[in-house]
Amino acid sequence: MKSVFIFSVVIFVTMVATEIREDHDCICPDYWQPVCGTDNKTYSNPCFINCEAQYTPGLEIAYRGCCVDDPDPCA
Repeated sequence: MKSVFIFSVVIFVTMVATEIREDHDCICPDYWQPVCGTDNKTYSNPCFINCEAQYTPGLEIAYRGCCVDDPDPCA
């Protein structure tokens, strides 16, 4: 029973740590120069994708402009 509790705590801590990590501590300027990432998401400007790329291996700028297949492009 104790091992189930410990396992549950480990899973909870992992989930919380993952959520915290998604709020990256990058300071990016607030200007609009959209870029499309290799994850098919539109980023406001290169700073935001470069920030995300620190935590997402392989993420790069696919092309400049809004992603064509993004469900919410340039909104």
